[in-house]
Amino acid sequence: MCAGSFRANSLLSALKKKTKREDSITILTSKPNRYSEFIENSLGHEIRGNIEIIRIRLPSHKNQFLDQSICFFIYFLKVIIHLRGKKYDLVAATSSRLFTAFLAKIVSQWKKIPLYLDVRDIFYDVFKDLSKDSIFKIFLPFIKIIERYTFSGVKKINIVSEGFKSYFKDNYNKVDISTYTNGIDSEFLSYNWSSQKNMRIKVCYAGNIGDGQGLHKILPDLAITFADTHDFYVLGNGGKTKDLKNILTKKQISNVYLLPATNRKNLIKYYDSSDILFLHLNDYPAFRRVLPSKLFEYASTGKPILAGVSGYAQKFIKEEIRNATIFNPCNLTEAKNALKNIDL
Repeated sequence: MCAGSFRANSLLSALKKKTKREDSITILTSKPNRYSEFIENSLGHEIRGNIEIIRIRLPSHKNQFLDQSICFFIYFLKVIIHLRGKKYDLVAATSSRLFTAFLAKIVSQWKKIPLYLDVRDIFYDVFKDLSKDSIFKIFLPFIKIIERYTFSGVKKINIVSEGFKSYFKDNYNKVDISTYTNGIDSEFLSYNWSSQKNMRIKVCYAGNIGDGQGLHKILPDLAITFADTHDFYVLGNGGKTKDLKNILTKKQISNVYLLPATNRKNLIKYYDSSDILFLHLNDYPAFRRVLPSKLFEYASTGKPILAGVSGYAQKFIKEEIRNATIFNPCNLTEAKNALKNIDL
């Protein structure tokens, strides 16, 4: 499961309060496939009152550009096939990697209905940074064309970070823009978080392990420095998992534990048993705009947070989150000092 699924669930909850019995909502999504080693069973078709849910089965992927592109192409075709001959009054989509929004724009124009977009990332910016040293940078002009088509003429766009505002003001100033950030899910608000401490300090990171997070650049040396006192638990997978494993093996690091992605219930237990929750983004310009949804989960626990972020996320943490210690991304010296100074 990813941030988009929880975001969509919140949107559905809000829509349900606004609809009447004779109204209908159709949800087109995919079965969970983000992590190849973690697949949760879910119904392909479900009816809940006036809500129809269609979950499209896709191949599992390893968070690589090519296999994600194949998955989206399959999803795209199956959505178009399902929508043939059907009428709707509005289409809404939440999107981080642009192409879900692109699909929603095609549907909006095809059905001649208004489009509401919830934008969780500026994909062009992120792709530009992540692809600068790879052959995939040749796709940048194509991605920009898709972005202009997708965002232009939309009825309403919501962004999840104030850091995105300048980008949309500079590029899409005729579109009505609102800002509703990610929030805290009820499972986290209702949980009775433990304050019990571990003999060895337990640091937990949960999420994607990709170039965007840059764990391979910071975690191994951080773990070496605190080998006598700290254990680091990493839950998840991604394009840089292999690189991280290789570095840990090469440097013979024994206090970092790489664990597979898990479900929401187990994730909360891992948070609860931890002393410190860890977050890190790579040192790319695009990430100076973002506000990671993980921050809201972490903050709800009341546990100390160690965050390697910059830009708007750093500003937000300083102003809104207590018990968080910040260092600049990929800065090992700052990270060591920050971790050392966390008061447990």
